[in-house]
Formats: sequence, C-alpha cells, structure tokens
Amino acid sequence: MDDTQYQLIAEQLGRLTDNIESRFRRIEATINHTCALEAERLDAIKAEIQDLKDITKDHETRLRSNTDNITTLKTALSIAQALQVTLTLIASAAAAWLGSR
Repeated sequence: MDDTQYQLIAEQLGRLTDNIESRFRRIEATINHTCALEAERLDAIKAEIQDLKDITKDHETRLRSNTDNITTLKTALSIAQALQVTLTLIASAAAAWLGSR
C-alpha cells in the first residue's frame, strides 16, 4: 500500500466517524424532543387531574350543602306538623271541655 491509499482510508474513516457522530446527534435530539413532549403531556395530565379533583370537591361541597338544607327543611316540617297536631289536640280538648259544661 502506498501513501495515497492510507490517506484515502484515513479520509474514509474520518467521514465514517463524522456520519456516526451526526447520527448520534440526531438520535439525541430526537430523544430530547420526545422527552420534552412527554414532560408537557405529563404536566397537562397533572393539571387535568387537579381540575377534576377541584370539580369533584365542589360537587361534594354542593351535595353536602343540599343534604344539610334538606335535613333542616325536613326537621322544620316535622316540628311544624308536631305543633299543628299539638294545637289540634289543645283545640279538641278545649272544645270537649267547653262542650261538657
């Protein structure tokens, strides 16, 4: 082998090295881009989960409030019915007492 063949081989090896390095850089860029996209997706999913938690908490608060209001209303109605029955009994007792005189 003469000197030109060694130079040709050296040049080919240099180009091969450049091509390999270029491929590695492209692969790294693709990996970095994919990681950035996945991080954005993860952040979006976390934000959506937090929004759903907030909505669920709001619904639970509303349900508890409505349940409390219904319980209060039922209690008030029960007391009103008890008072009506008591007044009816008092009126009946008074009418019976006045009628017996």
